[in-house]
Amino acid sequence: MLPGSKTTVADLAWLRRRGLADRICILAQGGTPVLGICGGFQMLGRKLRDTAGVDGSVGGAPGLNLLPINTAFNSHKRTALVHVRVLTAGFLGDSGDLVFDAYEIHVGQTRREAGVRPFAQLSGYDSQRSRFDGAVSADGLVIGTYAHGLFADERMRNALLTSLAQRSGRVFVPRDLPDDPYARISRWLRGSIDVADLLASCGVTRDHSGSPLAPAEVPG
Repeated sequence: MLPGSKTTVADLAWLRRRGLADRICILAQGGTPVLGICGGFQMLGRKLRDTAGVDGSVGGAPGLNLLPINTAFNSHKRTALVHVRVLTAGFLGDSGDLVFDAYEIHVGQTRREAGVRPFAQLSGYDSQRSRFDGAVSADGLVIGTYAHGLFADERMRNALLTSLAQRSGRVFVPRDLPDDPYARISRWLRGSIDVADLLASCGVTRDHSGSPLAPAEVPG
């Protein structure tokens, strides 16, 4: 799994210096599933272009070439809460058509080459418009997406663990987990402060459904 990064090109160069980039490619070619999220998704492509040094280094770099995509960095940073609907599950076999909440926070635009399947469909909290996100390799073993928070959803976690267990000849049996300590903290926080006043102080408003909108989405 390749996570997000604030300096994608520099971190990709670090992976190459350490020999990890070559190892990831060898594993992928041998049938090991690979998942890239945000900056990790960008690394999986053919080329990363950064003509203005937005990501930290002018010029860009070749990617790992595990997905037929290309990324160009620009000065606009996208921050948005989104609804995600999985379109192409790939190695996450039991996650097809799952719908859950996630968020985007990234610089750069990634384009799929013709015929490449998207991973998901994203729709904003404040809009009925939707768009395709991510990419899945032809064999389904490499997945990339801009959606953060995939595995905050229990069904997505179970789909991942079920898939990995099957690949190793095992059976994954979901268990009831103990109460999430972060959920307890969240409940305590909500009961101890005026959430609406806090959001207003941060310049965050709510949409018609009551869901918070990221500051970048607030009109004006």
